[in-house]
Amino acid sequence: MPDDSTEQGGRTLPIPDDFPVTWDSEEEASSLWRWDDIHSPLPASPMSVSISEESMGRGSSKGAQELKRPGRGPRKRINGYSYSANAPDTLSAAEREAQRLTTERAIDNTRRRWDSEFLPALEQNLRYMRGIDLQNASDERIRELLDEFMEINAHHWYIHSMIVFPLTVAVEQTADLYREIMGKVPDEEPYLLFQGVDNKTTEVDLAIQNLAKQARDVPAVLRALQKDGPVEAVTDRLLESVEGREFVAKIDHFLAVYGYRPTGFDYVFPSWIEDQSFLMLNLRSYASTPPKDVKSEMTALRKQADQMLGRVLDKAQDVQRFQFLTAYERARELWPLKEDHAFYIDQGTMATIRILIVEMGSRLVAKGVLDNPDDVFYITLAELKTAMEGSAACDLMSRVEGRRAERDRFSKVIPPRFLGTAPSDGAAGAQPEFHRMMGPLQMDGLEAGASVLRGVAGSKGTATGPAVVVRSPDDFGKVKAGDVLVCTSTSPTWTPLFGTVAALVSDSGGVLSHTAIVAREYGLPAVVGVRYATSTISDGQVVTVDGTSGAVILR
Repeated sequence: MPDDSTEQGGRTLPIPDDFPVTWDSEEEASSLWRWDDIHSPLPASPMSVSISEESMGRGSSKGAQELKRPGRGPRKRINGYSYSANAPDTLSAAEREAQRLTTERAIDNTRRRWDSEFLPALEQNLRYMRGIDLQNASDERIRELLDEFMEINAHHWYIHSMIVFPLTVAVEQTADLYREIMGKVPDEEPYLLFQGVDNKTTEVDLAIQNLAKQARDVPAVLRALQKDGPVEAVTDRLLESVEGREFVAKIDHFLAVYGYRPTGFDYVFPSWIEDQSFLMLNLRSYASTPPKDVKSEMTALRKQADQMLGRVLDKAQDVQRFQFLTAYERARELWPLKEDHAFYIDQGTMATIRILIVEMGSRLVAKGVLDNPDDVFYITLAELKTAMEGSAACDLMSRVEGRRAERDRFSKVIPPRFLGTAPSDGAAGAQPEFHRMMGPLQMDGLEAGASVLRGVAGSKGTATGPAVVVRSPDDFGKVKAGDVLVCTSTSPTWTPLFGTVAALVSDSGGVLSHTAIVAREYGLPAVVGVRYATSTISDGQVVTVDGTSGAVILR
């Protein structure tokens, strides 16, 4: 387990031997850097980093400026992982009030803009991008398309910024008013008001479950799915029968609608439409063991949310009742966009761009520049453009090999949650999270002398089962019905697994993390924010997850 013998109070934090760090300045070294373990659970590929710098960051910054949000704090890639430091708060009172008014207007207008402006633009752009015949396009046209796609990506991440910030503020305003009225409540309780709301993530999962139900009703299809052997062979087996071929057509239709979902946070991971193995794994699992009934679960959750709303309105005074109901209605209207925007931007746009980049990688293989199409993810956008123009550096493959080896090396390392210099208790801008997570009573979340890991109670309930540690999509094949999924974090594309597993444990996250939110929708016990769960728990180890108290008991 990592050494956490950190001295607090402005002291330099230790640097692990397997995670070397070089600071570019004294200012960097004197800052407190936090690993973004939710969005960066694995080291980023060079292509992903350069796309982020080229277009994602540009679009997000435009949205932040429009919302009058202060600039992001410093960010730094350390061994491929994303770290950030807090920026000093320099807003004047007038600037803060302008930001507040701008945010309030954004909250009032975001749903209207999503329906009338943002969603139509996303759908139109994605139709255009996916409708291009890439294989028959000239090299010159392919280079033009790369620039076009980067501009579209920037605009989509502008939309991302314009959705996420107002939504987050609206939800937190409602949660604060709920606590003001109801008094001290569990951390996750205010957010249960929004559970059971339809969104694109549950729509996809229900579509997979419907496919699995159809498979169970056709013996030839069920046999093809359940037969032992590699999941990659399922399609070949299905094509051997008339019923199987009809089912393959249904799969193709599903993928045309929902298949543009990469299985990870990096361009290196293929989307479902490129690699059907993740979908087949879930169909095989669901066909053998019917998954949790998400539709019934959501109906029950909506009923529970309505009951909670009634209780808080009954307890509120007149003015409080008006304030709360206004805040709640605004937030509930925006809540589905938390998942919907990701379906079109984080997933759909990313998957569509990846397909273009793979096509460019294939052309560089034909030109003798790269050995395999996937090598393209270990070069940068600038190197890709140069190579496509026919003037690639002769040592490009040696760069690819070195970068791939480095990423593989650091993929096996659990990075330290914090690096740099610890803030003193009374320092301006000191991070309470740091002191909570690095304190002596709960180092690494492990209670002294007890086989218990502590985290955040993400979703109520208790379940016991064998652990399966999933650090990347490469591990999906290990997951079986009744397992306890142990991971660094999850993304919306992982949610079909939620219909199979008994409980969830994640290294990162809080009550508003994707893992916790979707676990609640599925009625799965979940404990999130458990430091180093993936390095403490072993595959096959029996664990009990208590999502009510936030404890993970190791057997």
